Amino acid sequence: MKFALIGLLILSITLSLSLFSSMKVSGDIREILELLEACEYRADLGDWSSAFEYSGEAMTKWEDNGTFFAIVMKHDGIDEVYSLLLEMEEYMRLEKHTEFKAANIKAQTRLLQLNDEERVRLINIF
Repeated sequence: MKFALIGLLILSITLSLSLFSSMKVSGDIREILELLEACEYRADLGDWSSAFEYSGEAMTKWEDNGTFFAIVMKHDGIDEVYSLLLEMEEYMRLEKHTEFKAANIKAQTRLLQLNDEERVRLINIF
């Protein structure tokens, strides 16, 4: 009986950590997506300095969570988003609107994919 309780305790701790991880990743990605959408809106208006500020905030948020993301996510996805954010910032510096929008959409799409991969669902468990 004692071993069964220890097993249940370990299982409940593992499940709790998995749920926490999933919720944190989802919340952080949602915040980054909002910043990228605001960045895109500002760029559409031609306000590149404000767009660059939003992009910088998104990059800072991404980098601040880098260690946690590296623990719970696939590294190729993390690297891909980081390179897309850098690419996006470079197009903003050059004020190339079409290329910027393409890189922004790619970054948002990849973030949504990563979020979907990290959600706790039966399809992700089995």
